[in-house]
Amino acid sequence: MSADELKAAGNAALGAKDFKAAAELYTQALAVNPESAVLYSNRAAAYSLLGKVKKALADARRSVALDPTYVKGHSRHARALFDAQEFGEALAACDAGLALEASNETLRALRRQIAKTQAKTETTGLPIAKAREIGEELLRNWSERDAKNGKEGQNNAIYSERLAAQVAFFRNRLQHEGATDMSINDADPYGDGDQSLPRTMAQRGALREIWCNSADVNSWMTEGKYTSLSMACYLGDRAEALAILRRFKDGVEALQSIDSSTDLIRMLEVAKSRKLEVRESSLRLPPILLLFCGSRSVRRRGVSTDEDTAERLAIMHALLAEGARPGARDVTGKTAVHYGMGSMATTTTIALSEAVIEAHEAQRAEGEQRLVDVQDRMGTVALHECIPSNRQDVVKLLLVTHRASPDVREYDGNFTPRQIANPFLFPRMAALMSRGDTVRTTGKGVARCAGCEQEASAGKVLRACSACHSSKYCSSNCIKRHWPTHKPACKARVAVLEASALQLTHNPRPETTSITSHQTGRVSVMQTGRLKPPAGREEGALFSLKFQTFGGGNAVLYNETRDLVFEVSERDPCFVTLVARARQCGLVTEHLPLAWPPLTHSQLENIKAFFLARVKDGKCTVLLASAEVRDAKW
Repeated sequence: MSADELKAAGNAALGAKDFKAAAELYTQALAVNPESAVLYSNRAAAYSLLGKVKKALADARRSVALDPTYVKGHSRHARALFDAQEFGEALAACDAGLALEASNETLRALRRQIAKTQAKTETTGLPIAKAREIGEELLRNWSERDAKNGKEGQNNAIYSERLAAQVAFFRNRLQHEGATDMSINDADPYGDGDQSLPRTMAQRGALREIWCNSADVNSWMTEGKYTSLSMACYLGDRAEALAILRRFKDGVEALQSIDSSTDLIRMLEVAKSRKLEVRESSLRLPPILLLFCGSRSVRRRGVSTDEDTAERLAIMHALLAEGARPGARDVTGKTAVHYGMGSMATTTTIALSEAVIEAHEAQRAEGEQRLVDVQDRMGTVALHECIPSNRQDVVKLLLVTHRASPDVREYDGNFTPRQIANPFLFPRMAALMSRGDTVRTTGKGVARCAGCEQEASAGKVLRACSACHSSKYCSSNCIKRHWPTHKPACKARVAVLEASALQLTHNPRPETTSITSHQTGRVSVMQTGRLKPPAGREEGALFSLKFQTFGGGNAVLYNETRDLVFEVSERDPCFVTLVARARQCGLVTEHLPLAWPPLTHSQLENIKAFFLARVKDGKCTVLLASAEVRDAKW
């Protein structure tokens, strides 16, 4: 693809809010045209929306250096500097852009925002004489707010009558119906509290209901009972959240110049950690989880979804950088993954969850459970929720990208995610399960070059080995370099494939027959007379066929363009063989009988598998050993 084509694809991905894919496509375009200021500017925008501040700033600076007259480059440069909290340079970048185009409203609005934030956060250059005063004031403000709120749920005198009733109601229900020891929670206002497992199904049901209804989370916001950092996180107010964290940082830096201030510094660090971990509302949410709650409840006037995502992501990165625990849990045991990657996941919550998962992986000790596999107090993981909701986008992220286990069983003993993903109800989910299994068992994703071992970037299709089709490559050079190593395995694989060859029956018809695709609405014509390879394929070359049953003892085999279609009935020996092979690959649910025959017509409905095939001398041969599940839409 040309640089312009890759740029257009990147712009489309950016418009579709797939920021990671956009960045990859712009990277490919820069490999073709490395001197494009526009491409660097566009990639800077993608990195900014992903929260990758340093990369965004580097690209923005490169864009301005390549073309100082490109106004949008100055705009992206100013945005990146703003995200990096370099307010003075950000204002200068805005001025440089406005000097080229004084009426540019984007730059004017950005300059006003930067100036406003600078006024809030700028506390540099403090006299040492005021350092202790600043630290003591910060501690005093924290202590006053802490005393005002009291211990979690105990000091109802500070609440309005309505909120006090709600707090008392949920406290009583958690204690008596949700198997939660409130005395443990009261004694641990900055930790996870009681995370013991409920003993009965009714107790687990009570916890589930409290979480689903959000308890009194929104009431705490309307009553203004959250601490300042928690409120800023809930509202997604980046300027306020970063200003609070900056005040603590500046206070510590100023105090470090005074030898006698070591105790005060320690107290200030403790106060900061308490702000980062304080549990608020009856759900006991720390600031890191309030970011998720507010993203669904709060809609700020004049702030787009993309801007809200970028602001909340910037807050999340700041919280994690300052020491917020990525594995923090609420009163029901749910983590950031439960909040961000469930059935109600949005672009914002997914981005926040991925930031938390990345931070947790960086800190995870050997043998410690992955955050995506952590169960709540009911025994559920995010997969339990998003599979029944058919959230294929989220399931793919969890299984393929983050290697979540599909075999975690609820504490009620009901189902694992794998069992919920019934191929008859959720055929695409079953394909994702198989793909996730491949990633977890081999340690490699399916889209990885066998030669250079680099993962394929977004939008790039790897080339399969023309002989075995099992190894995939990103370029002809990788194929040539890897061939001496791949040759023995390739020959062995080809021998296995040839040993499993099955010739399909084809009866020439005097007239053409049409078949309609229910998925795309396209109509294809079945070949008559002597078989020919699909369009673009040479005689004897391998291609893919999809096998799919429709119930009633009927099935169809077809290629992606529908110019080669076979109808197969249950009376045909090929039907028995193909279904049996599909079942061996785990494409049919576990509760079906393993022995053939017979399966009922309802059990034979919607079985899917992909096979390699070739057409030679007017005959089509399917290689049964190549059967696999694919996450592909045909």
